[in-house]
Amino acid sequence: MTNNPRSDPRKLKPGQLLQVLNSTPLGPVLDERRLRQLRELDGLKFSDGKSIDLLRFAGYLAGRRHHPSPQVAADEPSPSASPDAYQRKKDRERERNAASSRSGRDIAPLPIVLNPARRAKAWDSLLEFCTVYFPERFVLNFSDDHLQLIDTIQRTIIEGRLHAFALPRGSGKTTICEVAVIWAVLTGRRRFVALVGASQDAADELLQSIKTELESNDLLAEDFPEVCYPIARLEGINNRCKGQLCEGLRTQIKWSGATIVLPTVEGSEASSAIICVRGITGRIRGMKFTRSDGKTVRPDLAIIDDPQTDESARSPSQTHKRIKMITGAIIGLAGPGKKISAAMPCTVIEPDDLADQFLDRKRHPEWNGKRCRLVYEWPKSEAAKKLWDEYAEILRRDLAVGGDGQPATSLYAKHQSVMDEGSRVGWPDRKFDSELSALQHAYNLRIRHPLTFDSEYQNEPKRHDSDQLAIVPPASILIQKLSRVPRNIVPLVCDRLTAFIDMQQDVLFYMVCGWSNNFTGSIVDYGTEPDQRRHYFNLRDLNLTLRQKSPGSNIDGGILEGLRAIVGRLLKTNYQREDGVSLRVSRLLIDAGYKNHLVYQTCRDAEFSGVAIPSYGRAIGPQQKPINAYEQRPGDQIGLNWMVTRAVKRASRHVLFDANWWKTRMSEERSEYKTPGKPPCEQKPDEPRGLQCRVCGCRHLEVTHTERLRNGSIRRRRTCRHCGNKYVSFEQFPSFRK
Repeated sequence: MTNNPRSDPRKLKPGQLLQVLNSTPLGPVLDERRLRQLRELDGLKFSDGKSIDLLRFAGYLAGRRHHPSPQVAADEPSPSASPDAYQRKKDRERERNAASSRSGRDIAPLPIVLNPARRAKAWDSLLEFCTVYFPERFVLNFSDDHLQLIDTIQRTIIEGRLHAFALPRGSGKTTICEVAVIWAVLTGRRRFVALVGASQDAADELLQSIKTELESNDLLAEDFPEVCYPIARLEGINNRCKGQLCEGLRTQIKWSGATIVLPTVEGSEASSAIICVRGITGRIRGMKFTRSDGKTVRPDLAIIDDPQTDESARSPSQTHKRIKMITGAIIGLAGPGKKISAAMPCTVIEPDDLADQFLDRKRHPEWNGKRCRLVYEWPKSEAAKKLWDEYAEILRRDLAVGGDGQPATSLYAKHQSVMDEGSRVGWPDRKFDSELSALQHAYNLRIRHPLTFDSEYQNEPKRHDSDQLAIVPPASILIQKLSRVPRNIVPLVCDRLTAFIDMQQDVLFYMVCGWSNNFTGSIVDYGTEPDQRRHYFNLRDLNLTLRQKSPGSNIDGGILEGLRAIVGRLLKTNYQREDGVSLRVSRLLIDAGYKNHLVYQTCRDAEFSGVAIPSYGRAIGPQQKPINAYEQRPGDQIGLNWMVTRAVKRASRHVLFDANWWKTRMSEERSEYKTPGKPPCEQKPDEPRGLQCRVCGCRHLEVTHTERLRNGSIRRRRTCRHCGNKYVSFEQFPSFRK
């Protein structure tokens, strides 16, 4: 017994010690976790690292019981303590942690206002607010245009009105609007500001600039601590917003990427002020916010910063869409029966674009448009014009050889009084250090950027000849395309007719074309249903619409009656060719992209079936599968980027074609044709080489597959690029024997 280590109380393993202590009438007094803590704390006093001395361990516990250390007495219950004591310890720790968390989240007390006089002076003046708190943003003296703009924006914020203004590029109009937003919310004049940009990314940049100023502007932090101090205590960690307290009350601050809500602090005019951003093409309608007190607020100030892009300015449809968004959704953000204040800094990019229309007080007098220029009056004397022409020539030559324009500046310094005579600039301080005046700076911009100067700096864009050529071909080219055949007469080279109808809600457009086997085409007839009886018109000023022609019918009824009328007229008309032969339309395609059920109903009529077919144009990009690669199912017809599908669910088949490919193809054909009525392959008499298509007569046969046969010949599969007809050719090489 004495040699058995289990019977030696001076050498017990940890598990044996727990069995011994917990087997007494007192019940469980020690667990494995507590024993491990004691061994880590004072293990050398009762253990040799492997075994535990029961007697020394009992003495160790007695010493801790009768002579506890302050930390042990406060935090650690003894091994023999009751479960209630341990629960009381957990409650004390929880209360201590909660108190520590509250003290860390509570930002009270707030700093005092460092300069009350400076704050009071800027409180009532937006100009003073700009110059005092943002000296690094406004380093140059304000021009008269700037002063008028700042005064107008201040009255817009206070009184509530609409204002559109255009300043030259780089004049700081966006910066002034950003500072105006900060001034409006800090002084409590506006509770909800909506920032609208040309895109969501542009709007996010505006909000990020405002957030940076509220976080890092030391002057604002000194005089507006009720707003800036809670923001600074976030330290850029947005998760702290929910738990931030001020004197035990939540600040309800929000600091996200698209919306910020200023902290709610007792006595602060800016409490719960909201700034939200949106792109003009995004979700703007229904913008609102529910505050912590349960009240729902809507925007009362909108800043619409440069609402158009270069692409949208050149597109009348996009311009019209954005104008409707501004005059409808944005102006109505305040809700029914309430007016909203709005400021729109913009730049005129194209004639009659969005900015040009809102700045026109005849079109939109409610917006009080203001158009500012870099130069209001240019020098008018003949001597000044000659000197400036010489200046431009010297500057161009110097820039061409890598110079910095110093010779031109020397000329201007010598004759400055003559060259400045009669001129008036908008911002006299706008110039580079190497330039002598703002007028010289304007001329340098005009010489370097002649195409964009009028729009970017004068807000008076002009349509250049290059832009007109991109829209309308020259008259000489149009004259070459004339067939000189009277209307409704088919040219002699054409032996078949096709027609197309474009669907619209109020009018139907149609065109009849004649074709020959070699893909030569000519327009035979075109017009509208109902007939407008004039050559030039658009959808906004129609003399007669489909519904007006069919009184009592709805939109679908008017379109259906118009379709039946135009289809019947086109298919029943006998068109005379120049030699007296009568031709009829052999194929009629109807655009089924709009009201396709009416198109299918018209094509299913027994009178039109087989000739009239619905059609769909698809814009197939380079990353998409071309129609030629589609799987051909029984009943399908596939040609050169077009296909006629089989009838499955509907009683009529339909045509599918690649609109992008055919537009490009027709443009190329138009540019290649030099002689009317002849394709490119017939314009080069020295090009008889190669195979000729038996259908269209051209020699543009593309090799799609090449295979060498066992007998040594080569088999090539070819496709006509014009008509899509397929051919197989064999090439045999002669053998030479001695």
